[in-house]
Amino acid sequence: TALRFYVWVNDERTDEIIADGIVVSTPFGSTGYYKSLGGKKFDKGIGVGFNNPTKRMKHLIVPENSKISIKVIRGDAVFSSDNDPKVILLEKNEIITIRKSKDAARVIDI
Repeated sequence: TALRFYVWVNDERTDEIIADGIVVSTPFGSTGYYKSLGGKKFDKGIGVGFNNPTKRMKHLIVPENSKISIKVIRGDAVFSSDNDPKVILLEKNEIITIRKSKDAARVIDI
């Protein structure tokens, strides 16, 4: 069964979306899952792609300082992040918010 959810970019809400899922991507990730949904590679911002929506939808590329909130309004959903085996179960009416961290990540190559 498809999910039903709303997406807010900052304070602007979409109409109800019926789809199998949603992908939120950095420019680095835009060549993976985001692209597999039909999105194009991008160099700046955050990509928001919709997986198999019932209505044709344009994927979004929003400024990197945007706040993206997703509210599940029907069905249980699973939140996961790339390369992390843990998942978070989201129930009806739960909201998850995604935004760029104020802290930088340090990557060490050994």
